[in-house]
Amino acid sequence: MLCTDNKIDKIMNKILIVFRPTSQVHLVSRLRKQMLERGINVEAFNTVTWDYIDSDAQLPTSYKMFKEVFRISIIGKVLRKIINTRLLCEISKDYDYVDIHFFSRDYISFLLKLKKPYKITIWGSDFYRATDQDAERKRPCYRNSKLIQVETSSVKRDFLKYEPNLADKIRICNFGIDIIDKIDELDGLNNKKIENEKIVLTCGYNGTEGQQHLLMIDAVNKLPKTYRQKIKMQIPATYGLSSGYKERLQKALAEVDFDHTIIDRRLSEMELAELRLRSDIVLNIQITDTLSSSLLQHLYAGGILIVGDWLPYEIYDENGLFYISTSIPELPENIKKCIDNMNIYKSKCIENRAKVKSFASWEAVSNKQYHIYRDLLGE
Repeated sequence: MLCTDNKIDKIMNKILIVFRPTSQVHLVSRLRKQMLERGINVEAFNTVTWDYIDSDAQLPTSYKMFKEVFRISIIGKVLRKIINTRLLCEISKDYDYVDIHFFSRDYISFLLKLKKPYKITIWGSDFYRATDQDAERKRPCYRNSKLIQVETSSVKRDFLKYEPNLADKIRICNFGIDIIDKIDELDGLNNKKIENEKIVLTCGYNGTEGQQHLLMIDAVNKLPKTYRQKIKMQIPATYGLSSGYKERLQKALAEVDFDHTIIDRRLSEMELAELRLRSDIVLNIQITDTLSSSLLQHLYAGGILIVGDWLPYEIYDENGLFYISTSIPELPENIKKCIDNMNIYKSKCIENRAKVKSFASWEAVSNKQYHIYRDLLGE
């Protein structure tokens, strides 16, 4: 079955965003809102929950039964993969263009059947963590796409190593960051750190194993005791934390002598803003990454960011942000340097706020995204 559209009365120039990272639904929601305000007709469909977001659009009646079955059936996950392609073919008939966000292998069969222009928006791990087999299976989809969107010039460079002939299709645009208004609001309360209060060290920004929390725990544990006593480690694991991995984290933390906590409940926007503001040092040494909005929020809030030197963060350099790169062996020493030079480094971080806002606020991002969609529409 090919995904074709024989309707005569279809709505012209209507884009369907198809996405799956449910934890990041707020980013897609904000993107859709910004585009609608600029006259781009966009709907967004979550293929995990089978729901449109912020819309009156409805799931086709014939598929509503399956949605209920998935909630109770032990084979629901397998059925979903099979039926997802049929569903996407069905709902895409009402749209002129499709924009795939986070290109997982589950979309390959759909895109190979889709007979209308589409765009692929790479989020990061969907490209960097693809197996060799999946990368090969995805190649025809990239080649058949009208546009490919990436967040940074670093990702473009790496993508062109994989597909060097697609440079003309690539557009660069990051997502905007949320909660900066909440950070401003809380920061305006002049809620300063109490003297002798512990230094808050935030490790990663979600609960997935790829964040490499165990390496960060080990690095802090290698610090001299006088330094460990100054630290309170917090691990934000508000999404992506499996029960098995949580047990491994708890076991590792039970063997250390420094203060720590795992945050595994969903946080409100104000609580997230508070978490960013109280983070003195932020570690991000995950396996791969592109441009995390969580890290940008930390930079905006004034945290001292230490990142793995293998991560593609040239965009930080391009915008003059202060941060520290590290290898795994050098991580303990870099944490120690931050503690020793806390006031100096914090002063340097103050300038990050205006710089982040200049390229990563929704106001800064929306115009770039608007023109990319105009390219997709051929306007």
